[in-house]
Amino acid sequence: TANIFFQNYFIQRVKYNFRRRFLKKLSEISFLGYNDRHSTYGHYLIEGSTEHTFSVGLNGLLTIVSEIMIFLALCSLLTAINPHIFIFMSGLTLIALLIIKITLPRFYFWGKKFEKAGLEGSRRSLDFFQAFKELILLGKRDDFMENYHKVSKIKADISALNTSINNLPRIFLETFF
Repeated sequence: TANIFFQNYFIQRVKYNFRRRFLKKLSEISFLGYNDRHSTYGHYLIEGSTEHTFSVGLNGLLTIVSEIMIFLALCSLLTAINPHIFIFMSGLTLIALLIIKITLPRFYFWGKKFEKAGLEGSRRSLDFFQAFKELILLGKRDDFMENYHKVSKIKADISALNTSINNLPRIFLETFF
């Protein structure tokens, strides 16, 4: 838990420093070079893109680095204690990597399906609110709701499956190590 706290604190500190420097850079634009695009685009970059980049991207990168460090420390300790167990564990790790290699194309397929379901769900939701009167007056509300629920269920099922499978390699390695 201390690692998670320091990792998140580090990410927030880096994000803060980046935003501060970026805003300083934007404030140095000459008045003649400033246009309306800079106001909305700068706001989007500072509040939207950097938030996502640092929260998701840097967090993922630091998690991978810390997990690799822990893995290497465990491997070193295991090699020092009993080299035969290390060889056995290395074989299990190679099997896990093979399983990941085989299942990776399925992740791509599920991602495409999830994206399609998400776009379709957003489109149907938007249609519902834009054509609410017509749906009620024409008696199409139940048909619309049934179609929306189908798309929403597909998205929820894929999300649950993807999240569960994403954790399997870590759980597998933790179980055997």
